[in-house]
Amino acid sequence: MTTIIDSFSFLSATLMAIMNSLPPLILREIFEHLSHDFPVGRCTLRSLLRINRDWRDIAIPVFWQRPFDRYPDCSIVNTLTLHLNEEERRLISLLLPPNLDFKISYARHLRELDFDTLCRSIDLWLVKTKHIWRRRLSCEEADGRVASFQSLLEVKQQIVYSFLKMFVRHGVRLRMLLCDFRGVGLTEDDFQLMFKPDVQTLASTICEVRIAGSTNMGKLFDGLTNTARDLVG
Repeated sequence: MTTIIDSFSFLSATLMAIMNSLPPLILREIFEHLSHDFPVGRCTLRSLLRINRDWRDIAIPVFWQRPFDRYPDCSIVNTLTLHLNEEERRLISLLLPPNLDFKISYARHLRELDFDTLCRSIDLWLVKTKHIWRRRLSCEEADGRVASFQSLLEVKQQIVYSFLKMFVRHGVRLRMLLCDFRGVGLTEDDFQLMFKPDVQTLASTICEVRIAGSTNMGKLFDGLTNTARDLVG
């Protein structure tokens, strides 16, 4: 199955017709299979979003269940910034073009959040876009309108916090949270953002938490426990 699906760009008209004739539930099963196949299946699933409207409508929820999965991806960060409202944009206004208006809620399909990959994706996005936001920052500073961020770390944490607020607003129901502290992406300070009062409802639907590499595991689980207690109480 994977061999056939991985060759969408070379499909014959006959095979395309067969694929188009499949019931939506069967197509979703195929797409679910691809979503767990690394790295080829994930790349193929992303390509499905551009094949046709019927496939895209089925593939979008599958892909966005776990958009951050193993590999940092700037394009996902780009898409998520388009979901931010005015208040959330204000936290990182120096990094975003004005007057964005994005109608489709991809974020609401999110079920599994790899926090480390999210942070590494933001780090990569900041590196690739620094020529844009630093230029904007310099211009606005020259006009005396804004103060600069202290560091890239502060910028990243502001973006993470904006995304978490946006997830709450879009009604995201997380089922799994993955936190790997062994790399350079996720810090315990980043993780603590999950416990802020205006975003802690994200924890209310989490069924599974996987944490690796933390030097203060007890503190992290205390944070999760206290958040759950606050939500129940």
